[in-house]
Amino acid sequence: HPAISAIRQSLSEGLNNDVTIAYADNFAGDIKAYDLVVLHQLPSLRHDISNLSKQIILQRKPVWFILGEQTQLARFNQAQSILSVMARNQSVNEAQATVAPDFSLFTLDDPLRRFLPNLPPLYAPFGEYTAGANTATLLYQRIGKVDTRYPLLVFGDQQGVRMAVLTATGIWQWRLFDFLDSENHSRLD
Repeated sequence: HPAISAIRQSLSEGLNNDVTIAYADNFAGDIKAYDLVVLHQLPSLRHDISNLSKQIILQRKPVWFILGEQTQLARFNQAQSILSVMARNQSVNEAQATVAPDFSLFTLDDPLRRFLPNLPPLYAPFGEYTAGANTATLLYQRIGKVDTRYPLLVFGDQQGVRMAVLTATGIWQWRLFDFLDSENHSRLD
């Protein structure tokens, strides 16, 4: 998937970052060995990942969920408590990013704040989004010309485990757009 490649490239840019890609149906590693787990379009209908979710919580490993067309939202809602997505059907919205003015977990520089709303839209499930307690939304969805309070990128904490959820697919396009705009990937990396 192009998103997996884009994320691997971005994460590999960091000093001392070693990135391993594993598929849900053949992951045999020890979760203790990882500093971050990225779950791309998981859990899905084919991959329940409830055992992996339990290991993540037990080992207190940060996890980043990236939702997509293969994500089984009922299982996703059970796997974590920072965000609930109730889809009305299988359709998606084209969602552009708007920066939350009250986000305070970390600081974005002004050029990045101005750049994020210009990125191409991502594809988010059409439905109702409810952020849980102990969450902070960095990006909201702008659907058409309407700024919503639906999270696009939200951070939270569940039982001492740091979590993030990107509620849409297509982030690989952001990396390409960054390169077309500035001839490097530094803003998104």
